[in-house]
Amino acid sequence: GLKLQSNKTDQKLFNTESLLLDNPIIKEIHIDYKKIDYKKVYSFGGLLLTMFYFAKNGNNTNEIYHAINELSDLPKSYENDIYLIYQYFRESKKDTEINPKEQMYNGLIDIAIKSKTFKEDIIEFLESDRWDEKNKKRTQSLANKLKTFEVISDKTVSEQFKEAKTALEKVLLMLFLREDSEALMEYNYDIFSEEDYILFAMMFGIRDKFSKVPKFIREFNGLQNFISYKMALCAHKQANTEILFNCPQKPLTIMDMLKKNEFKKWFARHLKFEDCFQTKITIPNGNYKLENTNFGLNILFDGIVKTPIAELKADKYFIFISKQKLTEYNKYLEKYKKIK
Repeated sequence: GLKLQSNKTDQKLFNTESLLLDNPIIKEIHIDYKKIDYKKVYSFGGLLLTMFYFAKNGNNTNEIYHAINELSDLPKSYENDIYLIYQYFRESKKDTEINPKEQMYNGLIDIAIKSKTFKEDIIEFLESDRWDEKNKKRTQSLANKLKTFEVISDKTVSEQFKEAKTALEKVLLMLFLREDSEALMEYNYDIFSEEDYILFAMMFGIRDKFSKVPKFIREFNGLQNFISYKMALCAHKQANTEILFNCPQKPLTIMDMLKKNEFKKWFARHLKFEDCFQTKITIPNGNYKLENTNFGLNILFDGIVKTPIAELKADKYFIFISKQKLTEYNKYLEKYKKIK
């Protein structure tokens, strides 16, 4: 909540000499900063930011975003490539305990976090001698595909994505195709699933880190404060300080807001995609009668009919929303707060 234009009151907050002398509790806290991997912390922040944005795509993405936020267990159905990326930030494993697929993802994430020459280092990683004979053929094939991906090819980009044999291959192709997470948000093909976008969002957030995720996302109401808090927890966990902070208010994702029926109706009308929803009406048992009017046909029931509920058609909703670059989050949030 500090302003960049500091005044004398603000400056006192940074007068650490007097603060430490006057506060015996703070004097007892010794932080070993060498234990903190700041690049990893910033990559975790980037991952959370991009996942918050892509949580608009559906309930599955939203559920995973919230699980990563709380460092809780993922649903069993996601113990796959998504799980491997998540586990990198949740816990560390020794090289002797991981299988080739885990080794591949750990290496990819390490390079995304640390490297300034990402593409070159990925090729070198795939062509290195660390792979046994069984896996060497596969990694060399991937390296060759990536080397020719950006140059003249007899196949279109969409054809190469369709031919990708694994989720990992799709992720690598996308990382070589688009330079940053904003470019990813502006790129879509009908061939991608919600799970594909989850993997893309995670890896692009890791590579961009907190500071390079598009500015418009960091300006979402309350999001920068919340993600900064999560990054602080991550850093202090690495340093084993046992310091905790008061949690700021957790920002609502688009999918969180869509749980409110009236907001759902407004959002569908606002973006002009009402055909991605269906309406459920629960009517009382018993007799009814029809009544013609100048405005249409009325159906009259005895008793009280429950309020109609708008429901997402998940597949149709995803196809539409995955192609939309949503920048007006603050506008949606204000509308959400006004709807009772």
